[in-house]
Amino acid sequence: MYEQQPSYQFPPMPEPVATPAPAPEPEPEPEPTTDPDADLSNWLHFVESDADRKAERARRRRVQLIALAAALVLLVVGGGAWFLLGGDSGTKATQTTVLLQVKDKDGNAVGNVVLVAAKTEVAGKTDPQARGAALLIPSELTVESTALDSQPFGGAMPTASPAGKDALSSLIGVDVDGVWSMDALTFASLLNNLIGVTVDVDPASAAAVLGPDGKPLFQAGKQDLTGDKAAYYATYRGKDEPPTRRLTRFGQVVDGMLAKIPHQASTTAAVLDSLAAVPDPALPNDRLAAILTALGGEEQARRFDQQPLPMRGDGSGVLDLDKASAVVKQLLGGASKAKDNGGLTRVSIADGTGRADTVTSRAMADSKLLGSGYTPVDQGVVEQTPTTSVVVPDQDAMSLGKQIALAMGLPDNAVRVAPFDTTLTDARVVLGADWTQLGQVPVDQAPTPSDAASAGGDGSSTSSATPADGSKSGTGKATTSHRSTATSGHSSR
Repeated sequence: MYEQQPSYQFPPMPEPVATPAPAPEPEPEPEPTTDPDADLSNWLHFVESDADRKAERARRRRVQLIALAAALVLLVVGGGAWFLLGGDSGTKATQTTVLLQVKDKDGNAVGNVVLVAAKTEVAGKTDPQARGAALLIPSELTVESTALDSQPFGGAMPTASPAGKDALSSLIGVDVDGVWSMDALTFASLLNNLIGVTVDVDPASAAAVLGPDGKPLFQAGKQDLTGDKAAYYATYRGKDEPPTRRLTRFGQVVDGMLAKIPHQASTTAAVLDSLAAVPDPALPNDRLAAILTALGGEEQARRFDQQPLPMRGDGSGVLDLDKASAVVKQLLGGASKAKDNGGLTRVSIADGTGRADTVTSRAMADSKLLGSGYTPVDQGVVEQTPTTSVVVPDQDAMSLGKQIALAMGLPDNAVRVAPFDTTLTDARVVLGADWTQLGQVPVDQAPTPSDAASAGGDGSSTSSATPADGSKSGTGKATTSHRSTATSGHSSR
């Protein structure tokens, strides 16, 4: 019996897809007809546009050349003015300067000297014409502190630390390249490492320098001293002893030290390294050794000068401008001037107001000068004068004098000419009795005891020094001056 087979069904056939009709072929475009007038117009337009572009490029080049020429003129004129006004003297420094400070157990700098060596000899080249120098700085010298007040250069610990190279540079207008600072014990070790020094003890010092037992420690005459005795002799400060005598003793020991400096910088560096002292980052031992070796050679060849920086003789501690100018010019004539590095015009201020409160009167003058970009140099108190004046050294400086007068609110007729050396100052101001009104100074009142203490003593005495205006100075008082910050600069000359 047969089984019924399933019937097979064919899949449905797809419906035919309509084929699109072919696109009709485009008819050829008719060729454009040539118009001779249109071609000529297009050519003329092209030529005219090209000429305009060339003219525009030429105009731009002319503008650029004019701008470049103007910039060059400004550069030349500005550079020339900067040169003429003291921005750069065009001369390079020929001297290297180091400030040596020896401190006592309290931290006061009791021995200060600027050592000056010829750069050629620091570089290791012998120069028979070169000279070394030592500028002795009195510890009592009045300088500007970091708080913009006045203080003794050697300090008055614990209230005032010793001043440094910045204060000295500001005062004498000469850059100091580095600081060599040590205490008295390290100074003694240095001298011992040099096998002592030879000192010619003068009779006055022989009588003044006392030992722990209160008896004179030295005999008068030339003698060899150990490092310990030499350091004691150099840093001893007798009661009521004049600063010049202390400076003389310190200078003798410094001179004896340089006479023992080795001839080779490497040997000098070994002596310095043995002290285990932390050097000034700007004055590492190898550089200091080169400077000391040069100084030693200059001293041993008798090409060496030594002088103190003069102060006024009234006990105020104020710098004697006229005497100090000559000394700085002689010893530091080849040093880098602060003015060469963009320093400001230096103007001294002497107080002849007759006021009891000289702090405020000078502070007002300082503020006006600093605000106009000048550097004030304190000249303490001088004999009273009725009118305030600006003193310039010659007729060529009259323009500078009038600018200073304008800054201080003074009339042009306040400026007058009186010749003086411009090594330390470019102009000098003497405050008169009229300054209280002109400078809008507060009502006069006697300074408080704290002001007197910060000034380092009463300092009252009759002075025989000559102030900036050439008149005799009277009773003076070393006082504290408060100063603000300069905001702009005027270059001198």
